[in-house]
Amino acid sequence: MKGLPDAYEDATNDNLVSAASGWEIATTVGLGKLSDAEPLQLNFLGVIERAGYEMLSISVDNAPRAGRLIGAHKDPFDRMIAARRLHLTFR
Repeated sequence: MKGLPDAYEDATNDNLVSAASGWEIATTVGLGKLSDAEPLQLNFLGVIERAGYEMLSISVDNAPRAGRLIGAHKDPFDRMIAARRLHLTFR
């Protein structure tokens, strides 16, 4: 299995960023827990596009799967990201 740096640098892989990540960053900045990330939060989509990442949307179809996940995913943002990934894998 490839490590994260190897997978990131492999041009055959898609570099995806979940909309749930933008949601989590905005929430955390809004709570005052990540003030250094405010510029990212204010221009999340622009930063993602300039970095060459593809935006991975979330949808109402992902919500039930996120709620049914069993295991270590207690954070709601992580649950949504995992559910979206499962949706892509098993469709």
